[in-house]
Amino acid sequence: MQGQNGTQAMTNQPIVTKDVDNLTQAVTTIPGSGPTGASSFVWSVQALNREGKPVGGNNGTSEAFTFRR
Repeated sequence: MQGQNGTQAMTNQPIVTKDVDNLTQAVTTIPGSGPTGASSFVWSVQALNREGKPVGGNNGTSEAFTFRR
């Protein structure tokens, strides 16, 4: 949402969620950009084992990253 930093944005409803299995990379499509023609996005990934339990620290979740489109 406009005016939010990355940490605040991570609490919003996700616009894309993608579950993958046995992959080291994945591609997904992001919905259209905002009304000004440019949007910023924040993303993170969570690693889970086969039983659905987090792997590693921070509940298996990476730090948040941002990109602009």
